[in-house]
Amino acid sequence: MNAIITLPNGLEAVEVGGVYRVLAKLPPDVHKRAAIPRFAAPMVDPKDWIEIDRRSDFGDNYILDQKSHGSCTGFASAGALMRARVLEGMAFVRLSGAYTYAWINGGRDDGAIISDTLTSLQQHGTCPETECPWDTIYRSEIPASADRSAGRFKILEAYRVDRFDELVSGLLLGFVGVGAVQVGNAFTDLDADGVAGFDRGPGNHAVCFDGVRRLASGEWVVDLPNSWGLEFGRRGRCYITRRHIESVEQDCYLIRAATSDPQDPPPPTRN
Repeated sequence: MNAIITLPNGLEAVEVGGVYRVLAKLPPDVHKRAAIPRFAAPMVDPKDWIEIDRRSDFGDNYILDQKSHGSCTGFASAGALMRARVLEGMAFVRLSGAYTYAWINGGRDDGAIISDTLTSLQQHGTCPETECPWDTIYRSEIPASADRSAGRFKILEAYRVDRFDELVSGLLLGFVGVGAVQVGNAFTDLDADGVAGFDRGPGNHAVCFDGVRRLASGEWVVDLPNSWGLEFGRRGRCYITRRHIESVEQDCYLIRAATSDPQDPPPPTRN
């Protein structure tokens, strides 16, 4: 269990791997959230749910690390786009969460709103992490080469969801999730199944979701790759429950389609 501290700037942080990871997901803006279409695909009946394990497909190189900035919204969204691309058959590119955060943080490292990251990824895209590393979080620091690359990596589809069942249905249908969790003193204390401890609160940290698992107890959980490096949880991951999702302010989304990258190699020809 890792203690939560309050930094001099008033933001909360949790120590993981010797680094204080800033918790800076801002409360949702109801008008901006409403502007993102509601997820309207047919729900998958819970009796038809199946397990989806992405841990071997999305290995260590997919685990991003925001380090000491409050850029979790950018990193969660970039992590989701990385996965959405690969699920659509595109080449893996480790994407920059800092680039998106730089577009939406107003020139301050005080966190951001998840819906703003999705809008930015639809309008501006992001770039490879090599062109905009974790600490390049202000627009004045972004190199022109990163802006040129960003057009290659955009989201085409994003939908808001309100319930755990909707999130699971989306994951089963090939979407990737982005949402809020509440990180308190219990969250980093995983149980024997790798499930994060529960903290009550509005949601102070942004994460992505890519898999579904059924525990021996019969409870369904979703797989959460975090943006705190491999030191967190089980090589950067944990599971969370329905209670984790539905107890916070509803700030959860699904993405699927990504723009085609003109620099991807062409698909193999069929004889």
